[in-house]
Parts: sequence; C-alpha cells; structure tokens
Amino acid sequence: MLNINGLTKKYGDTYIFNDLSTSFTDTGVTLIVGLNGSGKTTFLNAVNRMIEVEKGNIFIDDINSQSVEYKRAITYIPSDFYLPDYMTGREFCNFTFSVYKTFNYSMFNLLIHLYDFEDSIDRLIESYSFGMKKKLQIITSFSLYVKYIFADELISGLDLETQLLTNTIIDFLKNERKIILVTHSLDAMNRYTDDIRILDSGELKTVSSRSEIEEYILKTGVIDDKITTIQEYFHDC
Repeated sequence: MLNINGLTKKYGDTYIFNDLSTSFTDTGVTLIVGLNGSGKTTFLNAVNRMIEVEKGNIFIDDINSQSVEYKRAITYIPSDFYLPDYMTGREFCNFTFSVYKTFNYSMFNLLIHLYDFEDSIDRLIESYSFGMKKKLQIITSFSLYVKYIFADELISGLDLETQLLTNTIIDFLKNERKIILVTHSLDAMNRYTDDIRILDSGELKTVSSRSEIEEYILKTGVIDDKITTIQEYFHDC
C-alpha cells in the first residue's frame, strides 16, 4: 500500500495542494485527471521525490520515501524527457538497471522486439524522435521489478499501433503491480474505470464514470461558455 499523509506543496504564496492525504493499492490502474494547472504533474513529481515539498509523509508499506528502498520500488515516466543524449538507448537501460538492481532481462528483450526497437537500441538518444524516447522509457520502466509505475501522459505522442500495444501490456502488468497514470485521454477513462480520481483544489476526489468527469469539466472549466458560444454562432448562421 502506498500511503500519502499531509502532503503540502506551494510555489510562492500559492498552494498546489495543502495537507493532501490519499492511498493506493498494490495492483490495478489508477487514473488521475484534472484541468490544466490543477497540479497533476506536480503531484507525480512530489510522490517520486523529484521536487521538495513543504511537509508530508509518503510510505510504501513501512518504507519511507526518503529511503533507497522506496526509490527502487517506484519508477516514473514523465511527460518531459530527462534522458542523457550522449548515451545509447542500451547504455541508458543498463545504467537504470544498475541503479534498481532488480530487473527482468527477458522482458527487456521482449519489449525491444515488440516495440520494433532492435535497430534503435544501440543508437545515441540524441538521434531519437519524441516517440522513440517515449518507447525507450516504457521499455525500461516495464522491465523493472517495481511495485509502482507512475506515468504522465503515457501514450501521448505514440502512434495508434503502439498505443494499443502499450495498453495491452498494461492489462497484464496491472495484475501484479500498480500503475498510476496522469491523463487527458477520454479513451483511457473508458478503458480504466476501476479507480479514477480528479485533482481539484488540492484534493484527489474519486469519481465513478467518464460522464461524471465531463460534468465536472462543464461546471468547473470554461468549456461550458465556449460550447454556448458555438451553439449561438451556428444557430444564427
């Protein structure tokens, strides 16, 4: 179980979240959604200890987030890449595996094949396209023996075939580990319905369906006014 207690983060005088507490089970898929600027990426960065927070405790079972054991129990695929351009894809993977200590090399080789990466794995990362960098991070993270996989817009920038492949792999991985996805994809909200949470005003609120999310967006965002404007425009034409 991943437990987060009293997590507080602010920039200047603005609180992104204040005293946020929540928990995640060890398996399955959780979607985190919300309007732009609601703090979804900041939340992932905080849980993955990529940024400092004002206060709060994070544990996996009895493992504190400040420990090496915690860092080896999680992996994070961010929306912005932090990849060393001077390394080849294989060198990056091997470096990551050396940090985590435990990894599935047969899975690694399988994913290289499934993602059509045989001709790319030994090239310099600086030559990679956006989609190739995303594939490299997916291959690396899915090959690790970790309890929790975090990802920010995981399938963004991937072609349709690769999106389908990735979703299929997740359908198997979710039975043995937890996958927490920040997403704007309505398709993802239709596919993974067991645990969807909206980050709103610094709180993670559980919702039951995509329709509830759409209702929230209409009430909270500015899209309702825009839809009205469109309706009025075409009505007058």
